[in-house]
Amino acid sequence: MSKYLNMLFINSDPSEVDAFSLLSENYNWNIESSSNSFQAIQRIKENPIYNALIIDHAIQPLTPIQLIDYLTIELDINIPAVLIIEESASENLKNEELFLVMKKPITKGKLDKILYFVSESVGNSNNQIKPYSLDYLKQLSDNDTAFILESLQIFKDSVYVKINELKQAIKNLEYNTAREIAHNIKPSFEMLDNNYSKVLCNNICYEVKDQEISFLAEKLSLEYTKIVTELKKEFPNIK
Repeated sequence: MSKYLNMLFINSDPSEVDAFSLLSENYNWNIESSSNSFQAIQRIKENPIYNALIIDHAIQPLTPIQLIDYLTIELDINIPAVLIIEESASENLKNEELFLVMKKPITKGKLDKILYFVSESVGNSNNQIKPYSLDYLKQLSDNDTAFILESLQIFKDSVYVKINELKQAIKNLEYNTAREIAHNIKPSFEMLDNNYSKVLCNNICYEVKDQEISFLAEKLSLEYTKIVTELKKEFPNIK
C-alpha cells in the first residue's frame, strides 16, 4: 500500500532529508522536500498530491502549527502531518491533535508508526492508493507471468484460510495463537509490498494488548479483501 504514498518533508537541513529518504527506501515512498514553510505552501498549491507532511519542528517563517492552520483555514486542505521534534522541544509544539508527534532520531520502527498513521488518515478505501505491487514477484521470477499468477492465487487461497483461522482464534480467546497466525501471514503481505498489512501483523504480534487484537484483525481482513478485489480486476484468471 505504501508504494504510492507521496510525502512532503519540510526541513531546512538537506542531510536530514537525505537520511529520512534513505531510511524509508524499503517503503518505496515518493518523498519530496521543501526547505521552508512558504516553499511548502507553494508546492501544495501547485500540486496538492501529498498524502502526508513530515515537518521539522524548527521550520520557518511559519511554525508547524501556523502552517497547518494556513492550509486548513485559508486553503481548505487537510493533509496528515507528522511533527519531528527534538527531545527538548517546547511543550506548545507537542500538539497531538494536529500532528503525529515523533522525537528524533527517526528509526525504522518509527517509520512503521508513520505508515500506520498515514494509512489510517487517508483512509484504506482511497482508490488512488493501489494496495499491492508486483515488483518483488517480477524480480524474483524474471517477470514470468505464469509464476506471478500462481503466486497470486496461492496468496489469495492461503491468506483466506489464515484470516479465518485468525478470527476463530480470537473468538476462542486464543490470543497467543492469533499472534502466531499474524506472524505467519506477514510475509505474504510483504511479498506484495503491502506495508500497511505488515504493520498490522506486527502490531498484533508484538504491540497491542489481547483485547485490541480483534480490532486490528478486522482491519487486516478488510485490507486482504481490498487486495483480492483489485487483483481480480487486473488478473481475471484468479479464482
